[in-house]
Amino acid sequence: MTDEILQQADQIAQSYELTPSESATLYEQLDQKIKRPSTALLIAFFFGVFGCDRFFIGHKTYGFLKLIIAVFPLVVITFMPSTPEINNPTPPAVITIPLVAITALLPFISLGLWFIDLLLMWKITKKSNLFKLFRIAEQILSHRSSNPSPKKT
Repeated sequence: MTDEILQQADQIAQSYELTPSESATLYEQLDQKIKRPSTALLIAFFFGVFGCDRFFIGHKTYGFLKLIIAVFPLVVITFMPSTPEINNPTPPAVITIPLVAITALLPFISLGLWFIDLLLMWKITKKSNLFKLFRIAEQILSHRSSNPSPKKT
């Protein structure tokens, strides 16, 4: 876990007066869910074009979008006929020209997204970790309010 997240977790535990068992639950869940920004940055550098960095930090929709943008040109280039078949004439230009244009632009879009994510991945991972911390604390506090401890008389 990063030091900043630990400090935030300590502040939450103190400000909401978490019991020792609640604090232990908070730190245990944080240890399981928090991602290191350095690891996310390495994944972004080597596999970010394919969205692996976003899958790693839990942004599955954006990761899937990056994967589609990176893989679609490869699929189109692989399956696009280079010469017309005898029984099947060349596809109409209405379909071929836009498909070629999109296929030509997508690698540049993919590299642009990769570069932007590479620059922002450290910050994105920290924000994601902070969001996870608040969500875990919210779950602990909602569990506390739904199961109040018996009051001493």
